Amino acid sequence: MPLARSLVVLGTTILAVSVSAQPTVNFDGRMINIADNASHWGANPPRLRLKDQPRQTIRDIKGRAAPSRSTGATNNGRLINGWQIPPVGAGYRSIRASRKRFYGTDKMVKGIVWLGSYLKGLDSKTPDLAVGDISQRGGGKISQHASHQNGRDVDLNYFWTDTAGKPVFAADMVSLRVGRTSNYGNKKVTFDLGRNWNLIQGLLKNPHMKVQRIFIDSSMRTALLNYARKKKVSGSLRNRASSVMMHWKNHSNHMHVRIEN
Repeated sequence: MPLARSLVVLGTTILAVSVSAQPTVNFDGRMINIADNASHWGANPPRLRLKDQPRQTIRDIKGRAAPSRSTGATNNGRLINGWQIPPVGAGYRSIRASRKRFYGTDKMVKGIVWLGSYLKGLDSKTPDLAVGDISQRGGGKISQHASHQNGRDVDLNYFWTDTAGKPVFAADMVSLRVGRTSNYGNKKVTFDLGRNWNLIQGLLKNPHMKVQRIFIDSSMRTALLNYARKKKVSGSLRNRASSVMMHWKNHSNHMHVRIEN
């Protein structure tokens, strides 16, 4: 049974803080808490060993999970009551979990969870989407990023195939060039044009979050738009993709997605 701790005033909203048994998971040898709001998903990853551990959950006076708040700018902001994404879900997997940069707005977390399922629904052979840094708990400045401060930015690795066209999980950030191979361990991998377009399409169709900008390498932007035109994707979706995809240096190994507040 949850143990009521206290009532907390946040602005004009009264919040109840309770402690409940939330599971943690063994993820690549590390015990990781699934989520303050994990009960919303019913998404305890079946592939992972579960272990109960007390965990604080912020709820409003009626017992509902309190919504998150993203304040300030993406490069000078904070994240209030951020949601922690489960490290593994249907169609996606967090990488670099030890950094503990897996907190986002409720829109961001819901959107990523939906996106993984959407991509698997389009193509069951699609590898898990590799989800990188979002924000740290509470937001604020983190190393290696100018932004990622208020739960509205996420790094997503591109989808890869090997030289035989077999999908490969993008476990790390590897710089790619469209139509050419790159080294990943003892494998040669290349940019998976079709599945990366599916990723762009899923971001733009996402019912939980509205994409503001996708920072991407210019060669990949051009290739994806050409692919969409050849596949006779609707003009409205292609125009939307064109407007949100922007070239940004050092993004040949991942895309950086920013959503609206």
